[in-house]
Amino acid sequence: LIITYDSQSPTPVLTTTATTPTLDTPFAYTVTFDEIVTGFEEGDIDISNGTISAFSGSGVSYTFNVTPIEFGNVSVEVPAGVAIDAAGNPNTAATQLSIVYYDKVLNVPSVFSTIQSAIDASVNGDTVLVASGTYTENINFNGKNIVVGSLYLTTQDTDRKSTRLNSSHVVI
Repeated sequence: LIITYDSQSPTPVLTTTATTPTLDTPFAYTVTFDEIVTGFEEGDIDISNGTISAFSGSGVSYTFNVTPIEFGNVSVEVPAGVAIDAAGNPNTAATQLSIVYYDKVLNVPSVFSTIQSAIDASVNGDTVLVASGTYTENINFNGKNIVVGSLYLTTQDTDRKSTRLNSSHVVI
């Protein structure tokens, strides 16, 4: 008589074909477990700023799409304990994935924490919109044809003192 004891929890890996930032929707995702699981359902996936569709799969592989609700970060995660293996062990949590969905306007600091990170994510023709505050960083436009501006661009706020850039190095 041979008895096998399985105490290992199944481990999910969450992947996507989407790049960040992006305008392309929906985002396609795959969850791959390292062993066969049961009980994994559409409602088990935690999504911030998005809706799920086209959920399918069984065993070790599941796929689904996520469509953003609004511009900004879209986060997807598979929490611990939503599926079990044949021995009844609950899964571990998958690493959360976040995709930035934007429409040619990259917002600092609500979506991008720095002006430079927004510039790095931009493409020619984009606008980096900077909220009120003081930003101390060096800026490199990397040769991009973009607009970097304060909220005046959208609100016509004439208080130009509300957004300041303290920089000793600006490269265009």
